[in-house]
Amino acid sequence: MGPARIGDLRLYLGDRHDAKDRSLLRSLKITAVLNCTPPRDESSTGCPNFFEKEPAMRYRRVPIFDTQAEDASGHFDGACDFIASRLHHGGVLVHCNRGVSRSATFVVAHLMTSAGLSVDGALDLVRETRPSAAPNDAFLAQLRALEARLDAARAADAKRTGAAPAPAPASCRRRPAAPSARQRAASGSGGARAARARGSGGARATRTGGSGSARAARTGGPGGARGRPARSRRRGPAGASGAAIGPAAGPPPGAKRPPSAPRGPGPRSDLPQSSRRRRAVEVAERTSERALLARGAATWRGRAPWRRPATAAARRRARWSRRACRS
Repeated sequence: MGPARIGDLRLYLGDRHDAKDRSLLRSLKITAVLNCTPPRDESSTGCPNFFEKEPAMRYRRVPIFDTQAEDASGHFDGACDFIASRLHHGGVLVHCNRGVSRSATFVVAHLMTSAGLSVDGALDLVRETRPSAAPNDAFLAQLRALEARLDAARAADAKRTGAAPAPAPASCRRRPAAPSARQRAASGSGGARAARARGSGGARATRTGGSGSARAARTGGPGGARGRPARSRRRGPAGASGAAIGPAAGPPPGAKRPPSAPRGPGPRSDLPQSSRRRRAVEVAERTSERALLARGAATWRGRAPWRRPATAAARRRARWSRRACRS
């Protein structure tokens, strides 16, 4: 049958057969086990900690018998603390021999201390997934005493803080999965899209109703070509009617063109003729040298096919060219 999961928690209630099935524990990601039986050497009804030597498993034993004379209330605090702390790391299995009385008692005690449930509410929640759970009369009376102690502690806390005691939740039953963010966005965008579509009709009519006059004002006449002002490919002076056909191209007739700025380095005019000629030669040589270096850099960077120089002198020249390019 397998262990029963309690509500939406990773808390499982089972028997000794579930506790010894390692593949089952691994599939449920159970990393802690609360063993509610005495050690095996004291009684034949005890159940060993089957995987205690594995570092991934944590065990805690509650050595009690399933009798009317047994007092389980002294183990409630330690067992509940163990379950609450190990639930942050994985699943927790609470078991005894049959998974009926002792293990169910400690599962109910954990639900009462952590979720604030009553004895009846916690027991109903456990029986939803494991109908055979039935603590004996002694354990049930001890759970009633635990409920009264928890209610008194809540009332004392409320009196000290001056606030009304928080009502205990009805249960912690498994709730349906909440819709994802994408589903919520899709469901919300449908109504928003419909509202935008309904509102855009009037806005579009308002915009298009006044667009005729605006288009006529922009184009100088009724209509126009898609609301854009009419332009002619012809450029030049005014037409025969005196209205400008298009924007003027260039300066007006008779105007002198401003002198253009010199492009690149050139000979300086304040030097003598021979110096200007020498300056021009130097600039030309430097320009050609830079072009050659740039061409070599492009070749060495892989922009053009390259082959390794055959001679040592050629390789030295290539190294010099690379160094010059880097500098």
